[in-house]
Amino acid sequence: MRRFLAFLLPLVLALVAEAQSPAFVEARAGLKKALVGRLNGLAGWCAEKQLYQERDKVWRQVLELDVDNPEARKGLRFARTPDGAWKEPAPRPAQNLNKAALAELPGKRVEALAPFRDGLLAALAAEPDAARLARSVHAELLQLEPDDAVVRGLRGEVRDGAQWVLGETVRGRARRAELRALVEQALAAPMELAPAVPEANERAWADAWSCGTRAPHVRVL
Repeated sequence: MRRFLAFLLPLVLALVAEAQSPAFVEARAGLKKALVGRLNGLAGWCAEKQLYQERDKVWRQVLELDVDNPEARKGLRFARTPDGAWKEPAPRPAQNLNKAALAELPGKRVEALAPFRDGLLAALAAEPDAARLARSVHAELLQLEPDDAVVRGLRGEVRDGAQWVLGETVRGRARRAELRALVEQALAAPMELAPAVPEANERAWADAWSCGTRAPHVRVL
């Protein structure tokens, strides 16, 4: 999912770029710069806790936001080539050596990401064309954190096991189960049939009818 969002996001941003006001662009740039700083701080925390695999993941995320970020490039052991390009080093195994610290990581990620999310959503709310921008903003935020419950909720989605789906999908499934139970109950219930005759307001046009049957919820003449 993250790879798909990474592919889709530039296309969506290009389509809505003209709709962004200068104030929104400026606010987003400031929020992004602050986010990069917090993510580098999170990478440092991961290193202190010997969560080296998570540290490298965070630095990779930094490079998605700031391709030339020196701290992330240095941490991932990139080197400059003579022509000024970045050269990626040979892969190295990076493991999480402190399993107990992994339980703290989700909270630390929230501390790093939430100010960017909240600030960007606030800037979006102030935009005259917020509805048009919303989709790209939500996609950008979900690229950072696919399981952000706040953003998912704004999109009308709810958690369904390991997936996020539209709330109406879950409600529809529950309603279908209720209807199925009602049908099964109705089919299993004994059907009581009794003779039926035309009522007073029906006698004028029901003279030719020779028989009638009545069930609890229907009458046939």
